Parts: sequence; structure tokens; C-alpha cells
Amino acid sequence: MARTSILSAAHIYQPQPGVPRAGRRADVPGGGKSAAEMIRQSNLWRDNYNPLRGLTLERLVGIFEAAERGAYAELQLLLRKVEKRYPVLKALKSRRLAALEKLDWDVKIFDRLPSGATAVMAARQQEFLKARYELIRNLREAIGQLALAEFRGYAVLQKHRYREGVNDGAVAELYWLEPWCWAKDGYYGDFFYNEDSRLGIGLGSCATILGEGNRLGGQSLPRAAFVIREVESPLYEIALVAFVNWLMARKDWAAFVEIFGLPNGVVVMPPNIAPGKEPEYQAAAQSVADGLSGALPNGADIKFPTASVRGEAPFEKFCDAVDKDVVLAGTGGLLTMLSMPQGIGHGSSQQHQDAFEEIAHADALKVSETLQADFDRVELASAFPGQPVCVYFELAAKDEEDIKEVVDAVVSLDAIGLQTDEKEVSTRTGFQLKRITPPEQDQAAVDKKVIGTDIGQALRNRALRPAPPAHLADDIHAFAAAVAGDIEPVLARLQAITEIKDDVLFEAKLREFYDQFPRLKSDLLKDPKSDRALLPIITKALVAGMQAGKVRNRGGKIMNGDGKFHGNQYVVVADEHWTGTKKEMSARARAIMSKFAPARQATLGAVRFSQNGIKKSLGLQQTPHEFQAATVMPELIKRGTLTKTEPDREGRPDVKAFHTVESRLQIGGDKYHVGITVKESTDGTKTEHRFYLHRLTPEK
Repeated sequence: MARTSILSAAHIYQPQPGVPRAGRRADVPGGGKSAAEMIRQSNLWRDNYNPLRGLTLERLVGIFEAAERGAYAELQLLLRKVEKRYPVLKALKSRRLAALEKLDWDVKIFDRLPSGATAVMAARQQEFLKARYELIRNLREAIGQLALAEFRGYAVLQKHRYREGVNDGAVAELYWLEPWCWAKDGYYGDFFYNEDSRLGIGLGSCATILGEGNRLGGQSLPRAAFVIREVESPLYEIALVAFVNWLMARKDWAAFVEIFGLPNGVVVMPPNIAPGKEPEYQAAAQSVADGLSGALPNGADIKFPTASVRGEAPFEKFCDAVDKDVVLAGTGGLLTMLSMPQGIGHGSSQQHQDAFEEIAHADALKVSETLQADFDRVELASAFPGQPVCVYFELAAKDEEDIKEVVDAVVSLDAIGLQTDEKEVSTRTGFQLKRITPPEQDQAAVDKKVIGTDIGQALRNRALRPAPPAHLADDIHAFAAAVAGDIEPVLARLQAITEIKDDVLFEAKLREFYDQFPRLKSDLLKDPKSDRALLPIITKALVAGMQAGKVRNRGGKIMNGDGKFHGNQYVVVADEHWTGTKKEMSARARAIMSKFAPARQATLGAVRFSQNGIKKSLGLQQTPHEFQAATVMPELIKRGTLTKTEPDREGRPDVKAFHTVESRLQIGGDKYHVGITVKESTDGTKTEHRFYLHRLTPEK
């Protein structure tokens, strides 16, 4: 992109009578240089300037001190080169931007409108501001430049506006202005446009050398014409110090390899060399010592004194240490490396992906705040003078996983008698919801729908269910007490909320509980007392059953323990009749599976659901039932039988084995045999079982 001058705001987006457009020689009186040609000439010295030459830590400290005084030109020109040359900084920058680009933007209405605002007013502002953002041609690029202020310290973008047509006056582009073209009158002073990047201009010299016309916030460059983001503690100091240390280590490392890479030999000649043969013997010894072919006389020997030195070089560890400093600072302490230990070619782990997604959400919040202050308020004030601001720009992920959390929280709250607000749930999920009262249903019909068979047993009327045997009463009481103990903290918190008399405080505390409910539920499931209470009950029942004879499942078929699946117990679910494209059904299933807790299989133990396994498995499915089956995978794994274990055919060191777990599933009236593959992997310190894929085979 060709760069332009910002001599004045009027020059950028407001045509002035009698002022010709820059860039054409014919428009310049007397045939002089156009503005564009003068700018290219001023840029020429920068093209030939390499700040890396003679770069030392001492000089770097001087550059940092100049930057503290607002003289940014040399620092930013240096950082520009380092971003291209330093692999870990380049990769860190790319990963952060890639994670940020996955996010979507929207214009939203405040949950609580300011005083004097109406819903109609808010809707009009939302429609207007959304249209304004849609007209910005480089919005995605502008967001990236604002995010890179975390690396460079600041980002300055100028609003270039449409000059004619139906969009006249709207912002066409948020034009990024290079950071090496700015100076500041001290750390807390105003920005000044330093068009030709003159070095050393900062505190006390900006106004004198650059003039009032180049002050951002002055009459020529009004503050409202710019979007500016400043970061108090950017990454550049840590990155540049690490780069200098990394360069020195690499240089020494290269010299070390040159000297000690090939072993240097020393030949010990035999005694009693015949007179006159010394030059011939010396030539043969030199050839062998230099690594060439040759023969040595009897009694000669060759030594390699530098052979042991090659394995003691500290350079790689030192380079890794300075790289870790950059990654640690650039990820807020979440990571110390950008790749798995086996190398970049094997990709990043799910932990790395989650870390960069978390960073992207934090960056998105800060970028959104910048645009809300410098774009939203300016545009809304111009279009709706005197009206309070009712809307805001938001850059965030439209995360289906979050939608499922909201739905789970709503269902859980409804189960304990707390009704949620349908408008709030609609806003948070993105669905247009309406609360309905379900019609009365016959209990027998409900039982038939749930079980999927015509029931003639005591299940038809639960009142006829026989009382438990007397010897189980104590176990049932102990289990019920354990369940009550698990949920007691949640119930106590709800009880405290219901006793609040102040309506505002009550609503705030209830909303806080609502937002925290997914985490509370997760905490409850980590180590429930009911699990520990249930274990001795199950053990007692198992022992009693084994003493009574062979154990049979509900279908009457025996599990012989021979590694083959003989069971007839189905996981039964209602047919939800999934519709849509494969992509839509995959997204629906993935949103559910992404929230699965580890499933405990009787032989393998905990089986975790990784994003890679979910993606791989769903990518192989074709039919609605195959996608719906994925949503009950934890139950299929729990009830399944381990039937086969095989080593990794590719012999990868991080993959120990692949296990096959078989189970049965009934969806509506259709019955399936389910084969589930579980990958057992290790990182050298611990072993994990992860869900890998699943297959459905219709039963005849």
C-alpha cells in the first residue's frame, strides 16, 4: 500500500476549492515535484538505513532512553527489522493475529439504557453504527494494527472518508500510519507527525522542529480524525534485548561449529623415520589429519583432542532461554514455548490453542474499547447530536460452546425452581426464544416416549414401584446424604440470595450466580461426595452378585470377560431428527461434545475428549444418527467394553496404543453397534487416553 502524507485533516478527506490532488505532475504549478514524489523521496533514506548494523546492548539502552523521551523513530525502525528477522517474535506476532482474526464483530445495545434513552433510539443507533463499520474497507487490517500496539507501544490510524456519493462523509478506511513517523513531546505529551522519521526528536523539540501544524490534536490534525491506542508496558523492550542476546549466541554458535564441527586430528609419527623421508611422512600425516584419505606408516597414531568439546556447547540452551523470555511476556505467562517439544512441524497442542484464544479475547476487549472511544462516540455524536450513546462495538467470538453453557445453566436453574428471563436468554444465545407452558401429558405416554418400548411393568405407574429391600435402606440413606452434601453450598448461596430485601442487590446477586453457575457445576463434579458414597454400595452389590452366580445384564446375555462384546444393553435416546447440511450438524454436535467431562471406562479409566479427536470423528460422519450419536459418547464409553488393543502402526514415540471400545445404541426405533477408538498417548511424564473417533453400524 502506498503511504500518504497527513499534512492536514482537510487534505485527507475534505476537498478544498483550488487545491489540486497530489500525485500528478501536471497539477503542480511550475512543473515542481508533487506531494507523493516528495514523500517517496523522504522515505528513500529509510529504505537505505539498517539499524541492525552495530547493534549492541549499550546502544539499545540508549534507544530505549530516547523512546522514553518520545523519540520513537529509531526504536520503531529497529523493531520493524527485528519483527522480520527474529523467528520467535515473528511467530508470536503471527499466532496472536491469527487467533484475533477468528473473532467476529457486532454492534450491540447496552443491557441497561442510559437515562433519557429509548428502545427506538437504541435500535436506530445500532443500525447506523453497524452500517458505518460495514463501510470500512480495511476493518480487519485496522483491528490487527490496533492489536499490535501490544508489541510496538502504540498504533495511530486516521479516518479516511468517502468524498462523494450516498456514503459521503462516512469512514472509508482506518488508515494505519507507520509508528516510525511519530514523536511525542515526552512520555505523556502529545503525538507529533514526524514525516521523514528524523531521529532524536522528542521531549522539548517536537513543537520547535515539527511545528504546531504536525501536532495531533491541533487544528490541522484534530483528535477526532484519528483512532489511537497506547500500551503502557509493550513487549518491545524484552523482545529487543532478547534479540541482541540471541544474535550474539547464534554468532558464537556458528563460530563454534566452524571450529569444532569437524574433529581436528593430530598425528603422532612413528619413531626412527629414515633420513630424507620426513617431508613424505609429513604430507601423509597432514592429509589424514585434514580428513582426507591416506595411509600412515606403521607405529603412527592419530588423536582427536576436540572431539569431547563438541557435546558441551551451551548455545542452544541459551537461545532457548531468551526465546522463552519473549514467549512468556508475549503470552502473559500462559506459555513458555510456541511449539510442542517434538518440533514445530508437529503443530501446537490444544493447550497452546486455548492459550492464544484466551489472549485473543483479551486483545479483542482492549481493541473494542479503543474503537468505542475513538470511533463509536464520534460517529454517533455527529449523526445523533444530543442523544446518549446506547450502543457499542464489540469484537468477540460467537462461541457455540458458550451458548451450551447458557442453556445448561437455564435448565439447571429451572430444575430447582428458578425461572430465567426469556429476553436475557435470547440475547445471550442469539436465538429468538419464547417461554411456553407444556401441555399435560399422560404418564404412561411419557414413559413410553422415554424408554422407547410399550411398558407393561411397574414402570408404567411409578407409584406401584416396590419398596427397596430393608438391607439397602441404609445404603440409600447414605447416598442421599452424600448428594445433599454435594449441592449444599449451592443451595445455601441461593437461600442467602432469596433473603435479600433490596431489589437491585437481589437482581445483581442473582445475575452473578447465573453467570458463575457453569463454574459452580464444574466444581461440584470434580470430586463429589456421592461418588465416594456410591463406590462401596456398588462393590457390595458386585460381590453379592458374584456369590449368587454368573452376572447377567438386562438383556440376559453374559459378558464372559474374553475380550469380545456379548452384551445387549443399549444406550437409549429419542430420535431428534437432526436436519441441515453435514457442516451444520457437525457444528451442532461439536458444540455439545466440546463441553464433555472425561468419561470413565471400566478398563481404561478416564477418557478425555480433545478438540482434535472431536474434529476427526465428526469429519467422518454422514448421517443424522451418526452426528446425534456423538452427543451421548460419554455414556457409550462408560457402558462399553474394551475388545481390542493395538500398537501404533506408525511407531510414533508419543502414541502408546489404540484401543477399541464397543457399545450399543438405540436412537428411536433404530439399533446400532458402536465402535469407539481411544488413543493412548504420552508426553514422557504422564499417559492419557483420548477419544479418537467413532463408527456406527446398523444392527440387522
